[in-house]
Amino acid sequence: MAEVGPAAAAADPLAPAASAAAPIRPAEVALLASVFVVAACGLLYELAAGALASYLLGDSVLQFSTIIGTYLFAMGVGSYLSRFLERQLVAHFLRIELLVGLIGGLMPAMLFALHSVAAGSFRFALYALVLLVGTLVGLEIPLVMRILKRHFRERYALKDWSRRCSPSITSARWSWPSPSRWCWCRSSG
Repeated sequence: MAEVGPAAAAADPLAPAASAAAPIRPAEVALLASVFVVAACGLLYELAAGALASYLLGDSVLQFSTIIGTYLFAMGVGSYLSRFLERQLVAHFLRIELLVGLIGGLMPAMLFALHSVAAGSFRFALYALVLLVGTLVGLEIPLVMRILKRHFRERYALKDWSRRCSPSITSARWSWPSPSRWCWCRSSG
């Protein structure tokens, strides 16, 4: 029969941390809320760029397809570039948030103004701004995950499982540390 109580929780290394019941700090709420807001704004900027390109260049299917493809590509580039940011993650995250808001918010007005002045360079400026906003949004998610890992490790149980779980299936066996968590763990004998 399975043990119940504090002794069972101490015996189970995969059990959630005891600090998970601690009150939520305002910094956590602000971080997660800002991620939600910027992700929603990123989608709106993508939609605005696609609609603007469709209105000014025509062929809405082509415009929306290329804008969405460019945006997703740029998010991948941003995710790759995030690995080069190692220090002052919160400061970098705040700068990125501000840049996404500033560039994305001004993008439609800048593109309309550019189209009225120099219509020939509109397409280049459109894709350059979409690449820039997409790259910034792509930088955001890996930075948030690293911030959560460094600052809120106990609450979210973001532990390094490499010591407990084996990547090699050949030397592994199936074990049930708790009914809700299963992993391939190294055989003890």
